[in-house]
Amino acid sequence: MVVVAAQSELHRELAGARLLLVEADLSLAESTAAALSANGCTVWHAESGADARAMLRRAAPDAIVLDLSLPDVDGLVLCPRLRAEAGDVPVIVCSDSADRHWKLLAFHVGAEDFLSKPFDVEELQARLAVALRRHHRRARAPT
Repeated sequence: MVVVAAQSELHRELAGARLLLVEADLSLAESTAAALSANGCTVWHAESGADARAMLRRAAPDAIVLDLSLPDVDGLVLCPRLRAEAGDVPVIVCSDSADRHWKLLAFHVGAEDFLSKPFDVEELQARLAVALRRHHRRARAPT
């Protein structure tokens, strides 16, 4: 019963979220986008850093899911650029490496969270919900 309630709450939190998925692996991107869309998210997919930056000029995502292994730019170089262009939008980095070094570098360049591949889509959804919750709290906080 608790699991069903948690999944329902997760679906409610993600419904309507606009997400930019920057992922070079088309198969992984399609399955991830399908799962996120099933929870009511709008998902824009970019296969490269250049595509991601162009997408930001046309769309205003609530969060970004960023692969570190892109064909045209290192995700660690792209992360701060995306944050600068998208504002204080949370970025969740995904990588084939679970090495502590890469995780720390990702956090240093502005990642909100880090997931090692292969990842469970439900875990990504939960991490996105938490990141969006934090982001909304910061946005509403008095300055």
